[in-house]
Amino acid sequence: MLTPTDVHFLVGLLTLITRPDGVELELGSMVFDAIADENRDVDVTVRAVGEDGAISIFEGLEVKNHARPLDVTHIEQLCAKLRDMPSITDRGIVSASGYTEAAINKARHNRVTLYSLVEWTAPVEVATVTVIPNFAYVENGYRWVEGPHVHFQANVEVPEFLVRGLTPETPVFDKTGAPLADPSTYQALANRLASGAVNVAKSQGSLVIDVGERRPITFNIRLEDEPFALIGDQRLSLTEARVSGVIEYFEQAGQPLCKVLVRLDDQRPIVACAVFEMSGGNLGGIAFDPNRQLRFLNIPVADRLLRRIYRRRLN
Repeated sequence: MLTPTDVHFLVGLLTLITRPDGVELELGSMVFDAIADENRDVDVTVRAVGEDGAISIFEGLEVKNHARPLDVTHIEQLCAKLRDMPSITDRGIVSASGYTEAAINKARHNRVTLYSLVEWTAPVEVATVTVIPNFAYVENGYRWVEGPHVHFQANVEVPEFLVRGLTPETPVFDKTGAPLADPSTYQALANRLASGAVNVAKSQGSLVIDVGERRPITFNIRLEDEPFALIGDQRLSLTEARVSGVIEYFEQAGQPLCKVLVRLDDQRPIVACAVFEMSGGNLGGIAFDPNRQLRFLNIPVADRLLRRIYRRRLN
């Protein structure tokens, strides 16, 4: 089941695929509304910028994921909103639940292009290639079943007051003293090590186990950027860490969720995609674009958990 945030990211990625190379696509743009005399949110914007810096196309798309088809009231409000933004040259609406007939007529009158994100249940032709949605996927890899536990190891004895002053929100810095942007806190640094620890162990050649087998592992990681936490005016080195826990090698099959982005005025399928939720929470998938190429999609779990998408550039 796709959440509203999933749908926004998915529509953004599919829109990017169907536009020429070199365009700039952004989710959660702020666009000036001449009537309200303020900037307002637009779900998806697409800009084509020439070599002279001039914008030749500024497309604005509103994305809706309602339980029922969008009615004439919805469309009237969205058309008015987009019409009051003079910088937008091309206007469109994407619905994951369809439209009523009156809504379609209203959009046509306002010269707003309608798109639908619909279930892909039958063979569709995309750029002269017929694609049949009758396949499954198998994901395999390693996952933690206990832990992981991350323990930072100091090269020297650490005063007790420093240890007591360390909290999950304590900021971390690189060896030059510059604040780290990602991860920016002690907890975020530990989480990053935990999420990548299995790949580190795999690269060291210490993971050769069968499907369903569980194994305790412990190994050390050295951070080359030599981060440290700052507690008051005291530095606490976070360069060395030990990661431990129990991992399992898994293999699981599933059926992807298949969608097609359709331009409503001619019922033309523009791009088809198959998406699936991976074990770590990411939304992965493949898309069949108008140039008859396969494109891989990935929506990280951190993006899926966003309550608001603000000025997120896709490329």
